[in-house]
Amino acid sequence: MAISERVLNPSDREILRPYSTADAKRRNYLSFSVISFMLFAALFVTVGLLWELFSWLFSWLFSWPDFEEAEWWLFAASALASFGVSGRWAFAEHKLITSTKGVAALVDEDLKNGVAIIEHLEVVAVSEVEEVDDEGAGFLLELKDGRVLFLIGQHLYPFSLSVDPEEKAEAEGNVFPSDKLDFSYAPKSGVVLDAVGKGSYLKPRSWARWQGDGPRSKHYKGPTPDSFNEGPLDELIERCGFLEVPV
Repeated sequence: MAISERVLNPSDREILRPYSTADAKRRNYLSFSVISFMLFAALFVTVGLLWELFSWLFSWLFSWPDFEEAEWWLFAASALASFGVSGRWAFAEHKLITSTKGVAALVDEDLKNGVAIIEHLEVVAVSEVEEVDDEGAGFLLELKDGRVLFLIGQHLYPFSLSVDPEEKAEAEGNVFPSDKLDFSYAPKSGVVLDAVGKGSYLKPRSWARWQGDGPRSKHYKGPTPDSFNEGPLDELIERCGFLEVPV
């Protein structure tokens, strides 16, 4: 295995940008605005209905002001309560985003440095992972050094066994899966940028079928997506509870 560097290209920056601090802050602000409005609307309507109900129930006992007389006070109280609750949540998110240990800070460093790492890998065996919940095509790639790289995503659909992968890959100039692979990622954050086949087509030996929950589930216990996992492939398949079906 050899390692080299390259300059981040525009496509790499587009991949990294959604993870950056600026983008995270923008999403946090939008979430705060939406949550504040929804809480305000729910509180104002609920309190207004309760006010009218109490007015109808207790007006014969004592003087209860009409809703029209108190609506501005209720409006202000609902606004303060909704802004207080959503603001506390948004402030906690802001602290997490701006933390020097957060992913956003690491992505900012990657964008500033402008460098990507390329690992030139030799692949000896491949198993395609059966899709469970629209997570995309997945591939377990056993490397010559014993590690297993698990790549998954909808961008890998063209290389699935369900299509003609060799013809499709060659048409796009990327033979995947391949016995030689250039795997690029951002060095600080570890965000995957691309995986390009550089050798001969290596057909998956099997389908790896999930016996438990897929990657989208909170109970997922399979290999780490878009990352290196401890191998070899046979042991990983057994350890993660896959059912291997030969192609």
